[in-house]
Amino acid sequence: MERERPEYLPPIERKRWNFPWLITGFLTLVSLATIGVLTLGRTNSAWSERFEGVRRSIKAAEQPSAVRTEPPTAVRSASSAPPERQQVRPTQKAQDLRCINGMFFRRIEGGWENLPGSRCGDIPNSAVQCFAGKPYRQMAADGGWILSPRDRCP
Repeated sequence: MERERPEYLPPIERKRWNFPWLITGFLTLVSLATIGVLTLGRTNSAWSERFEGVRRSIKAAEQPSAVRTEPPTAVRSASSAPPERQQVRPTQKAQDLRCINGMFFRRIEGGWENLPGSRCGDIPNSAVQCFAGKPYRQMAADGGWILSPRDRCP
């Protein structure tokens, strides 16, 4: 037995159109994923280009040149150069490297870059290191770091 709608009630109208939220969400997700993949690809290519250039320059520096390009008189004149000129290069290297919390940082365009695995200063031998301007002491038991109020940062 089928029920009938009373005549005094208005007819039920069907909604003709709903906004396609599912499709919109899917397209947004796909576009964000595409942007992320493109950004990751550009970042990876820039890193590989940069480090391949560094590797090439290191290999070129390691290979001894068979042909001597400078005459021996140039070597003598360089050694007789004024001391200011000879000290320019170490000073420049010192400006390009910094020691922060026991790790070397080198100057790059737009900022500083850490040199992984490098150590400097006497901080690595110490059980106290400074992080964010606060002293931390290394625990002997598990090697973890705890805030040390009795120590001071240099």
